[in-house]
This record gives sequence, C-alpha cells and structure tokens, in this order.
Amino acid sequence: MIVQVDCISTTAGGIEEDLIKCMAPSYIGDFSLRGAELRKKGINRIGNLLVPNNNYCQLEEWILPVWDKMLEEQKTQVYKLLELLDINLRIICNIVSSVSGLARNLKALCVSWEDKDQ
Repeated sequence: MIVQVDCISTTAGGIEEDLIKCMAPSYIGDFSLRGAELRKKGINRIGNLLVPNNNYCQLEEWILPVWDKMLEEQKTQVYKLLELLDINLRIICNIVSSVSGLARNLKALCVSWEDKDQ
C-alpha cells in the first residue's frame, strides 16, 4: 500500500551538531564514556561521537555573522513594513476624516428632514 504524505513536520533539534560534524573532524567513541571527564579534556560526547570543543568554536565563527546579517535584514524589513503601514494608516485616517466630515455635513443636512408628526 502506498500512502501519500502531504507534509512532514520535525524539530530542528541537534541541527547544530549535524553542522559541526560537517565542519571539522569528530571521532567515534563509546556511549559509556563519562561526559564530565571528557569535558575536562575539552571534548564533548554526542551519543558515541566525540567532538572537540574547537569544533563548536568553528561553528560559532561561521554561523554568528550569518545570524547577524539575518537580524539586520529582519530589522530593515520590519522598519520598511512599519513605514509602509504608517503611510497607509495616514491615508486611511485622511479618508476616514474626510468621510466623517462628509457624514457630519450629511447629518447636518438631514436634520431638516425630521418628521414633525413623530
């Protein structure tokens, strides 16, 4: 039986470890190695994989500038959006103000249309 899948949703948990594995050598160790003892030697354990601290530093050196650029782009886009919204809100306010003015004028004109019998 073939089942069609429209969407797969996963977490990005551990994605930094996948990137670290691509950037610098890691070593096969053992699941039973003590993490605390390895950390004293500057080594991290991901399952049975041993990763030197320097590998994390390399990831940070590579990814932090990317994140900084993304943040700047995000801020720029948000400011552009806010500026656009402000312009549009001013236009809307002017329209509402004009319509309100017309409505007031119309209301004033309609006062004379009162039904005296009520």
